[in-house]
Amino acid sequence: MKKYLSILLVALLVLSSMSIMAVSAAEKPTFSLTDASGKVGDEVTVNLNVANNPGITALQLWVEYSNTDLKLKSVENGTTFVGGNWCFNELDDTGLSKNPFTVYIDNDVEESTSNGLVVVMKFEILKGAKDSAITVYPETVYNLTDVDDVEFEYKGCTVTVEADQPATSDSQPATSDSQPATSDSQPATSDSQPATSDSQPATGESQPATSDSQPATSDSQPATSDSQPATSDSQPETPDTGHVVTFVTDGHATINVYYTQD
Repeated sequence: MKKYLSILLVALLVLSSMSIMAVSAAEKPTFSLTDASGKVGDEVTVNLNVANNPGITALQLWVEYSNTDLKLKSVENGTTFVGGNWCFNELDDTGLSKNPFTVYIDNDVEESTSNGLVVVMKFEILKGAKDSAITVYPETVYNLTDVDDVEFEYKGCTVTVEADQPATSDSQPATSDSQPATSDSQPATSDSQPATSDSQPATGESQPATSDSQPATSDSQPATSDSQPATSDSQPETPDTGHVVTFVTDGHATINVYYTQD
């Protein structure tokens, strides 16, 4: 039983130590810069914030950046160390041109434990710039209780340079949802083809009368008598006196002229 109690006590001690360490880490005083992003030519804002402030009477910090990527345009006091006897060093053109530049805030009679925005810085992103880091580190930070420097953590930031996108209009060239009217009904094509009468141009089933009987051709040829015209074997007598005798044989006429000599 005692063995189990010992183990339990050790576990509780370990957990307590871890909790204390976590609280200490979470409550550590910190100055931090906020990230920013933009395109070439843009002016971006970077804030310097303070958290877990144990008490500050005066501070002098350095902020450093890349001159080839960024140009410091302005530095303004925030909302944490303001009013009363607080003094903020306004930076002129000479002060803005220095890199690193100095953030100086002072109050000789009181200290502040406020947290929040310390200063607001504006940078221009230069042509050809790449992602660029900005760092912050202390020159001196103190309070009325501890004249020596108060320990803080310092966290820098990054300015991200965004690539220019090709200009694309939000509205694309108008494309009507309705396509050019195409009538559901195609150009009228009558189901009935151009009238072609089932009956072809009148061609009588009966062709022009052609008599089955050909023009009468008598089976009998023109009468040709089987008997030829009588041709007597004996020639006609030659008369003593001149005269004309005509003979017809086979359709030929023969004329004989007889005459007598004196």
